[in-house]
Amino acid sequence: MAIEKLMGAALRVPLFHGLQPQQMSEIVHRANRIIYQPGDMIFRQHEIGDAAILIVTGRATSISTHTGQHAYDAVAPGSLIGEMAMLIETEHLTTVVADDVVRALRFPRAVIQDLMAEDPDLADHFVRRIASRLNGLASEMRAIEAQMDETAPQPGAAASAALNLSPGATSQPSDVAHGQPVH
Repeated sequence: MAIEKLMGAALRVPLFHGLQPQQMSEIVHRANRIIYQPGDMIFRQHEIGDAAILIVTGRATSISTHTGQHAYDAVAPGSLIGEMAMLIETEHLTTVVADDVVRALRFPRAVIQDLMAEDPDLADHFVRRIASRLNGLASEMRAIEAQMDETAPQPGAAASAALNLSPGATSQPSDVAHGQPVH
């Protein structure tokens, strides 16, 4: 496959945005070019990953199994899968299987670590990109928490409703386990 097509695919990956042309060129030149046939396992859920895979052409399916349920997601050309595995040891969260002929670039962790040792700016780039994504994730989680707080019952409202005090009843707390008033 022509280096221009490989570079073009790699440059569309958000993790690589902002790299200098020579940095991106070196990453692509050192990457492994791989062809997967239909039905080939690109990686398996729960295996320890040692590389990220960029799908250049072809389609794949990501299959995750959580609590006995299977979730299937399409993996389109331009997708970088298992990206953290090119930086740190990590376990794959899904199984990815080629649906048709998949041409891919494989970015082994050892190669990326060598490149970062040769070019500390490359390491700084990945740290900044990942930190930015983590900050974005933290913001999303705070927004979800705020939404949950807005929809949660107000403290005391459930207790008042549960007591449903009738006229003349006392509102003394009781030891629910034993049905005895608390003194």
